[in-house]
Amino acid sequence: MQVGRAIQFDFDSGKVYGVGADFFYANAQGGAVSGMVVLKLSDGTQFVRNVSGTDTFAGFWSDGAAITSLRVTPVGATGNGSYLGTDDMDIGYVPAPGAIALLCSAGVGLGGRRRRMR
Repeated sequence: MQVGRAIQFDFDSGKVYGVGADFFYANAQGGAVSGMVVLKLSDGTQFVRNVSGTDTFAGFWSDGAAITSLRVTPVGATGNGSYLGTDDMDIGYVPAPGAIALLCSAGVGLGGRRRRMR
């Protein structure tokens, strides 16, 4: 990643409704640097976050449309002299309705195979 550059994550499945991660800046020696980032979702939702250390968490959940992208942009002087990074990303994925029905029917099948003890 180049110094001062944004990071873009694209989610093509159409089934991502939640995303969160730890965001950080690091200098050329790998040390943590404080600064600000702009987190922007595909639907235009935008959030400015103060980043300090290597474990500043930010996350989003959508009750409406699926999340198709997340762009992380450095802000200010820190963004120009440091590397922007992310770690421990969690993605909230909603499976297809057929997969949920299959899991539910498998659970009923297992419960129905109970043996009677004598």
